[in-house]
Amino acid sequence: MSISNQPHIVINPTSGGGRTAKLQTAILQHIERRIGKTYSLCITQKPTDAMRSVAEALESGCTHILVVGGDGTMNEAVNGLMQNGFEAARNCTLGIISSGSGQGLALSLGLPRSLAQQIELALFGETVAIDAAKISFVDANGLACKRYFINECQIGIGAEVVRKTTPDRKRMGGRLAYGLRTLSLL
Repeated sequence: MSISNQPHIVINPTSGGGRTAKLQTAILQHIERRIGKTYSLCITQKPTDAMRSVAEALESGCTHILVVGGDGTMNEAVNGLMQNGFEAARNCTLGIISSGSGQGLALSLGLPRSLAQQIELALFGETVAIDAAKISFVDANGLACKRYFINECQIGIGAEVVRKTTPDRKRMGGRLAYGLRTLSLL
């Protein structure tokens, strides 16, 4: 794959229990060494920023999105891609640089653990098609909603573990943080 236009980069500095904020400069420097400063950038500050930013980049003609964050950030990016319909999403590549605490999506896709290797794959690796699923539901306010996902959709205890694992716990690492929360909920 080669990048045909200016990529859009989304970074969630709070992912990985704040680990991504510490790596942000190094990640951007690595990208700049490979492609220069020819990118647009969104540093998320609150939930749905990644979704909004990806949707806006797609609307402006961007065809390559790089997302730096965890599974939640990736989920927002997928929902931003799908906001403009399947065909718009189909014409865009999503480069994944996983720096979250659990890294479930990165593990499922067999991505290397090294961020440098992930950056190289996100910029120049082979494009691989993956399925996106849609779930429709009624939220707590009684509103009909739909969301897309690419790795997993959890209900019951799995969803409760993710929901109740706090950012300060994620600093311990994903396995320990999610494992302890699972035990407490059991």
